[in-house]
Amino acid sequence: MSHKRRYTVCIDFDGTIVDHEFPEIGKLKPGVIQALTRIKKNYEVVISSGRASALFRQRNAPTVIPDQHPVDGRDYVQEMVDFLHANQVPHDRVDYGNEGKVVAVAYVDDRGFRYQDNWPQLADIICRPHEEPLPPLPLSIIDQVHCEYELQAKIRR
Repeated sequence: MSHKRRYTVCIDFDGTIVDHEFPEIGKLKPGVIQALTRIKKNYEVVISSGRASALFRQRNAPTVIPDQHPVDGRDYVQEMVDFLHANQVPHDRVDYGNEGKVVAVAYVDDRGFRYQDNWPQLADIICRPHEEPLPPLPLSIIDQVHCEYELQAKIRR
């Protein structure tokens, strides 16, 4: 008896399944239940989130990540899992961040960009000033300065 292999699709949580309200959980995005139900028929659906980051697993004392949200010792991953179950969000498993990057045929993320041998265009997109405020991308100060320098050089050309 042969079993057909199910490929994996990895889905982000905050900003993709729900509105981005971290550290709270935002409202369910319109159409997400129907879309994930459809995807789950042919793929393993893995929910992955920055909530599983080691930065948010520090429980001993509140921490503040520069330009980010305070970390207050809550179990953000369990809150997400409880939300997924309470709202019957179709998925097969949750990535708890302890296995490395999820191997998948597709990644759905509100902060993702598709790479197609297009580094210059990606740098333009990532380094451009945002029209509406978003939580900052995790770029180091050196990367931010470098991107700003590249953008200024492009403007001068």
